[in-house]
Amino acid sequence: MGTGAYLAGRRGKTPLELFWFLLSRGLWLLVLEFTIVKLGMNYQFDTSNWGGIVYWSLGSCLVFLSLLVLFPPRLVAAIGVAMIVTHNLFDGVTADAFGAFRPLWVILHQGGPVELAKGVTLNVAYPLVPWIGVTAAGFGFGEIYRMEAKRRQTILVILGLALTVGFLALRAVNVYGDPFRWTVRASTFRTALSFFNTHKYPPSLQFLMMTLGPALVTLALLEKYPPRGLLSRVLLTFGRVPLFFWVVHWFVIKDLAIGVAMARGISPEFNYVPGVPAPPGAKYDLPMVYFWVFVVLLILYFPCRWFAGVKARNKDVWWLSYL
Repeated sequence: MGTGAYLAGRRGKTPLELFWFLLSRGLWLLVLEFTIVKLGMNYQFDTSNWGGIVYWSLGSCLVFLSLLVLFPPRLVAAIGVAMIVTHNLFDGVTADAFGAFRPLWVILHQGGPVELAKGVTLNVAYPLVPWIGVTAAGFGFGEIYRMEAKRRQTILVILGLALTVGFLALRAVNVYGDPFRWTVRASTFRTALSFFNTHKYPPSLQFLMMTLGPALVTLALLEKYPPRGLLSRVLLTFGRVPLFFWVVHWFVIKDLAIGVAMARGISPEFNYVPGVPAPPGAKYDLPMVYFWVFVVLLILYFPCRWFAGVKARNKDVWWLSYL
């Protein structure tokens, strides 16, 4: 997202235009999070309970980035990297230590419930500081994508491998970079699970190194050896309309889950009534979960292809850029 913001700024936008571009889209994502996405996740609109999840995080990061883009990209990247590397230093600091400013620390670093008003709670699943850091680092990272292809691919591989190897070394030392230490378990497999079980809410330094490292190598390989044929068309279709995909997929999953439950003779209430547990036999094991992921992607491919065509044919329609 940060890299996309950088590239958008190099397509003729002035700093003020880029500021408004990012600010307006950040606020739009927040609106979507608390309206359409909330409805799609729960098929309920409980105004007493609000979730701060993916678009809460992405939207807030864009709002913060809109302020940072007024500075040089390398400085923005340095600020981002510093936030990523150092935020685990404060893992032992709890929100209660800040008294009246407790909600601010929950939102920025700790996560958890924040009482907005009497009977109204915001449940922050994605604290902002690490994700703002990733977004800011990505903004400076955009300069790499202005380089010649071969040089860019080399840098991506080197940086990706350095992050991956750095994660393995840091995790092995087991001292810093994640609030939970790995432990030796009853079997090698379970020990390996403990080793790779890093903290995502908020993402620890180790979690980000573990995921961004291989992602950078993958970016280089996909550019050097791009997929062909059907796979390429599918990936490009989803990649061209990520926001549309994200919003629609909640409704597809929810409707499919309700329909499948009814077809199996199971009451579907647990899919949309808060507090109703799933009845015995309603849940699937992991292979069936992957099967239904494939089914959802198959269903979504066709509306996403249609909407990608709409956007391609109407590039001058300003409001389509918000979808």
